[in-house]
Amino acid sequence: MSTCITIPMTAQLRHLLEVISRSPTCEHRLVLRARILLACARDPCNETVAHTCDTNRETVRKWRRRWLDAYQTLAAAEAGDEGAPSLRHALHTLLTDTPRGGRPPTFTSEQITQLIALACTAPTEVGREGTHWTPRELAHELQRQGIVETISPRHVGRFLKGSRP
Repeated sequence: MSTCITIPMTAQLRHLLEVISRSPTCEHRLVLRARILLACARDPCNETVAHTCDTNRETVRKWRRRWLDAYQTLAAAEAGDEGAPSLRHALHTLLTDTPRGGRPPTFTSEQITQLIALACTAPTEVGREGTHWTPRELAHELQRQGIVETISPRHVGRFLKGSRP
């Protein structure tokens, strides 16, 4: 079943989407979504828009639906209603991915903070030899202190490097 609705779009929204769609520095997915929405404002047929934007009908359907669901928020932002987000922010929020479920984090923020705090103390302060921590020693000490049940040295290294797994 094809949706045959031309989406509403103000001149200001069209301009912002055109800027995004021509941007050489925007992420590809944002550029594609902006192009899809601009095409949906011109053409009510998902199949035609999908062909024009070199994507599939389901993607067009999804973004047409998201636009229609968010249009009142965008209109309020454009009108400058009190409490409404700025138009650029509202548009950016619409174009970005919605959070996905995924697996819950293995370690809490408190555990990560304790890991970093332990790494900032000298090993001799907790009764270990040496002047510097290795990921293996930190992993062992975290388990010994009961901060975490289990953690690999590699995982400790990732946290200390600053990239959350």
